[in-house]
Amino acid sequence: VMRSVASFITLRGQDSYTAAMGEEFTHPSMYTRWAFDPYLKCYSKIPFDNNHRSAAVWMNSQAIVKPLDRLVDGAWQKFTSNAYVHHYAKHGIAQENFERGFALLEQVISDYKKL
Repeated sequence: VMRSVASFITLRGQDSYTAAMGEEFTHPSMYTRWAFDPYLKCYSKIPFDNNHRSAAVWMNSQAIVKPLDRLVDGAWQKFTSNAYVHHYAKHGIAQENFERGFALLEQVISDYKKL
């Protein structure tokens, strides 16, 4: 089960106030135990972009883990081969800055995996 910290759902257009949301977004097993009121739903009668009805969902979830992992792996490979590092050094960005940034991102990935 992919866990989320929170979900934000926006429904716009005709009858958006009466739209029923299934358990897909409201079931407690989707969210971390420590998340307080993780599900927020907003409505507006005003249509978006000439659409009769529309919906948008934003979720802070574990879905970010794989793309972020790939991004960090690629950046780490470039960094360890010194690709582009000299350009950053010209502007005062030291190797330690990169290493701290990589450590921070690895911690973010680890935290999301633990959700």
